[in-house]
Amino acid sequence: MKYEKKTVHKGVTLIELVITAAAAAIIIIGIGTILFYTHENYNKTFDRVHGEVTSGEYVAKRAFESVVRKSSVSEMQPVLGTNNESLKLYYYSSPTATALDSFTRFYTINRQLLAVHGTISGNSEQAQRIEEIVSSVTSAKFSVLGANAQMVLTLDDGQRTKTLICSAARHSR
Repeated sequence: MKYEKKTVHKGVTLIELVITAAAAAIIIIGIGTILFYTHENYNKTFDRVHGEVTSGEYVAKRAFESVVRKSSVSEMQPVLGTNNESLKLYYYSSPTATALDSFTRFYTINRQLLAVHGTISGNSEQAQRIEEIVSSVTSAKFSVLGANAQMVLTLDDGQRTKTLICSAARHSR
């Protein structure tokens, strides 16, 4: 009897190579797509959290509340401007001051929320400095009810529009 020797070919067939390459391509495309959308969503979230509208909202709220909280409840009352588009608050410059000697007036001009800080001497008021609080302002309305002051501010940077409603209680004497 004669035995035939079967030869075993070691290696990869063309079909196995094509299937492996296709599977690797699908995995690479899937990972690439996930990375692309993750990066895109990260950028959107970063812009939303750190964008001009959001950061402006925090700055405006902090500036308004800090002045309102130190303003006087018992002496000079806040002054609202025409159509409630400005608000002037009076306060003591230091805890040892014996009379109201400072003021801040909030108003908007050229899409900016500004605060004019000044001093009171006798019956006259003298502006000391003007502070730009935030830009991209489309509207600002102020109101006073009892010891509370409120600001409704709308910010729009062309991509996002946000309305901030901020109120605080006047605390000083």
